[in-house]
Amino acid sequence: MRATTRFATDHRQCIDRQMATVACCLGLSAALLAGCQDASAPVADQPQAIVQSDREQDCHEVFRTLDYPGAEFTRIFGVNDRGDLVGRFGDAEGNIHGFLKQPGGGFVQIDVDGSILTAAFAVNNQGVVAGHYVDGDGVTHGFLYRRGRFETVDYPGALDTRIRGIDDQGNVMGNFGSIADGVEHGFIRDRQGFHQEDLPGSETSDIWASDDEGHFVGDWSGTDDVVHGLILQHGRFTSFDMPGPWWATSPRTILHSGVVIGVVGETDFIAHGFIRQGDRYRQVDYPGAISTSTLRANNRGVVVGAYALTEDSPEHGFVLTSCLSEDR
Repeated sequence: MRATTRFATDHRQCIDRQMATVACCLGLSAALLAGCQDASAPVADQPQAIVQSDREQDCHEVFRTLDYPGAEFTRIFGVNDRGDLVGRFGDAEGNIHGFLKQPGGGFVQIDVDGSILTAAFAVNNQGVVAGHYVDGDGVTHGFLYRRGRFETVDYPGALDTRIRGIDDQGNVMGNFGSIADGVEHGFIRDRQGFHQEDLPGSETSDIWASDDEGHFVGDWSGTDDVVHGLILQHGRFTSFDMPGPWWATSPRTILHSGVVIGVVGETDFIAHGFIRQGDRYRQVDYPGAISTSTLRANNRGVVVGAYALTEDSPEHGFVLTSCLSEDR
């Protein structure tokens, strides 16, 4: 496993139960933890224009910073077609909480009772929020949240469970730590129950999202510790990598149009977003940022994620109005 870093730990999971690794299990880097101690107040709702899209000459894409009020750092993990946003943030005391923000409304903090960490990763078009939390013993569990009620979701017999996504069919996906081998396996829970999903020959697998048409995306790694993208359709896996000097290609969502959005790793601390349309790839970076993670998108062309201006600065959430809308 690589060192605990902002980018690497979003892709490779911590099995260690010690409290020191809890932040790692939610993808929080050592640099970010240090930076939170003296970080300046985050900027909220500041628009930033970027270069004109190469898809249409009359299409312009715009980034907007969006941080949980008063937070030390913010990462937006999910967005649905209604524009509901979910993610996690860190407070001044070093605690990590989930959040939900609906269009026209304020932020709602989400904490599972008795948890020491909560992170919301996805929200479907029925408004069901999915994510994972860490209990008082340091064990990670999946959860679903709807109408103010939590449901714990654990893969049967697993060491720990992390939910990454939920689709409009109610299918839940993510990864779990196995008691048998102590490594990370992907899973999908549908109406028939839980199904382990590992790319053949992989050391680890993780399933993040689906398009409601039977396509699932995620990532996998082998013995060389390089992370590759995967697409799963009707039991068949396809592996892919964005061309370039990346040690990781990690899809985070797939749209009904087949567009895949995710993150590539340049170094442990530096990531870039990507958009894959057919065989074409486009790198996505927040203006002036050293690291950008595009983590989810909806079918209206809204992309969300997080960026950092330097290796030592805290992350800010962003909303990108892109040129991906199927209505264009």
